[in-house]
Amino acid sequence: MVVKMDLGLQLFLLVIFGLVGFICDKIIGINPYRIFSDLGAVIFILSLIHFIPLTSTEPEIVIKSLESFLKFFVESLPSMIIGDAAGTIVSRITGEKP
Repeated sequence: MVVKMDLGLQLFLLVIFGLVGFICDKIIGINPYRIFSDLGAVIFILSLIHFIPLTSTEPEIVIKSLESFLKFFVESLPSMIIGDAAGTIVSRITGEKP
């Protein structure tokens, strides 16, 4: 069972996370936002690379996997937009460029 978070609450939490990340970056020098975004990019690219060996052997599996991948992406799209909005809000508050 997947529990969906309210988008308003998600925006609030992501703004808080962004501000905490900004403070951590200024005090400690570690940017948690950069770590999470790089990790997310690596996971995304690895999941795409996963389809390459399957294309020559079993196209049915690739089609089914791509359908699942696209469904996951479409369901995650509102959260991605909220995350981008939260980043914009935090950059306005902190004066940093996104």
